[in-house]
Amino acid sequence: MRLAIFSACFVALITFGVRGAFGLFMEPVPAALGFDREVYSLAMAIQNLCWGVGQPFAGALLSRFGGARVLAVGIVLYAAGTGLSAYASTPLELYATAGATAGFGMALASYITALTALATIVAPERRAWAMGIGTAAGSLGQFVVPPMGQAFMDVFGWQATLVLLAGMLASTMVFLPALRKGENAAPSAEMDLPALAVVKMALAHRSYVLLVLGFFTCGFQLAFIQFHLPAYLTGLGHAPSFAAWAIGTIGLFNIVGSYIAAPVGERMGFKFYLAAMYVGRAALILVLLFFPMSQALVLGSAALLGILWLAAAPTTSALVMTMFGVKYMPVLFGVTFFSHQVGSFLGVWMGGLLYSLTGSYGTIWLWCAGLGLFAAALHLPIQERQAPVVALRQAAAG
Repeated sequence: MRLAIFSACFVALITFGVRGAFGLFMEPVPAALGFDREVYSLAMAIQNLCWGVGQPFAGALLSRFGGARVLAVGIVLYAAGTGLSAYASTPLELYATAGATAGFGMALASYITALTALATIVAPERRAWAMGIGTAAGSLGQFVVPPMGQAFMDVFGWQATLVLLAGMLASTMVFLPALRKGENAAPSAEMDLPALAVVKMALAHRSYVLLVLGFFTCGFQLAFIQFHLPAYLTGLGHAPSFAAWAIGTIGLFNIVGSYIAAPVGERMGFKFYLAAMYVGRAALILVLLFFPMSQALVLGSAALLGILWLAAAPTTSALVMTMFGVKYMPVLFGVTFFSHQVGSFLGVWMGGLLYSLTGSYGTIWLWCAGLGLFAAALHLPIQERQAPVVALRQAAAG
């Protein structure tokens, strides 16, 4: 069991860390290939959308075939899309490699898939803890990999760096057999309803719909910041290496935020924790927009953002399990995550588009803050209890 947990955490560390490094290429890739920044932004937006489209299917495949097989296919696609993007020379090639191929690979081999596989292995009373540990491991990847990627880029250039990142992804394949052993020792989590019927059942539950809509904002905010913050900071006169460390600082403090999210959320109520998290993000976004960006203020804001960064993942997944149980969690969290990735698509793409149109990130920062307040309001009516339709099905079965 310990080896399975370690393996899932290592996969989360590398896969999420590599994703965190893509924002470092926002300036060098368009400059080298003669593209507008919107082109690279759209490639990253496609990546996020494909991840979101693929995640519900990843959940359904995981329930049927197990985490190790699904992760293996995803790692191959993710590594191939990342490595081949180094040789893209047209926007279409960039959309196909770094966008679609890497995006679908992320869906099958993301930290979400790894943690979902882990949730089906560990005992029920340890699932929230395991999700927090796994999310913290992904956060450690965001702390380690972007500065490492920037160092590679400074020495070897952006193309070689993409190939090296692809190699890091491929190296995680050696840890997958441990997850396969964990599956064999675990009880089956196979659903007794078709995936579409499960989704239809969930969408009839008001609290689940509010949770899905709120997670849209999470994706919009995080994707915009992750992919555009380095360019925003270099535009203010900071060095690219400092911008990479700002992203890394978010990842470092995200370890703390991810680990404490589940226990703190259990004490104060997950919906209240999520509402407070979105309000806190909105406040920090306004600081980044309106205050002079000294290095100390940037790193301080990045640290606080890190505490609030992926805290939504374990708490949102815990609410999904509270409403519908672990049996339906892979598919239903996949649907929730699709909403997150639609937000990610718009956050990344609109960031690049509005910058190209106005020469400034000011408008998109304001959108991020406003959406944070809107998401906080959405979470307050959520009912933290088992969905009535699930309770009725269990009573009928009993």
